[in-house]
Amino acid sequence: MDNSLVLAISRSLLEQGISTLRFNFRGVGRSEGAYDEGEGEKDDVAAALQVLGKLPGVDGKRLGLVGYSFGAVVSLVGLGGYGRIKAMALVSPPLRAFEGLKESKSGVPKLVISGDRDQVVNSESLQEAVAGNLEGAELRIIPGANHVWAGLENSAADEVARFLAPHLVK
Repeated sequence: MDNSLVLAISRSLLEQGISTLRFNFRGVGRSEGAYDEGEGEKDDVAAALQVLGKLPGVDGKRLGLVGYSFGAVVSLVGLGGYGRIKAMALVSPPLRAFEGLKESKSGVPKLVISGDRDQVVNSESLQEAVAGNLEGAELRIIPGANHVWAGLENSAADEVARFLAPHLVK
């Protein structure tokens, strides 16, 4: 929730007029509960979206979703249970996000962004997984970026904000 990439994405979205809500999954930081191998964490995302959609000044019909690393896995596998998401960005999604995933034809615009030096996600394998599982998704591989986006956090954040803004800002 407080790493440099997540903070940079939040700032870039706010600059585009998009409200953000950052949270830790169950069992992380001061969050209650325990790690649930991605199952219970889907409920965490659904609850966060429900809370965000009811906040004053937030249009609950124009919600987006950004997931980074494990958060990207949970975002993708739980997409069908998140209601009316208008767009989503998956940042450095581990390949396990695509395991057992039936081809996604949800119609939700998707951006997948990763680095060509990602130690967790091989960019060639990611290209194959996206092509085979996420119809119409935009894939961007950023030269020089590793899994934590060290020194390139703002580049990733700006890409995410540029992608989401047309879908979420009136």
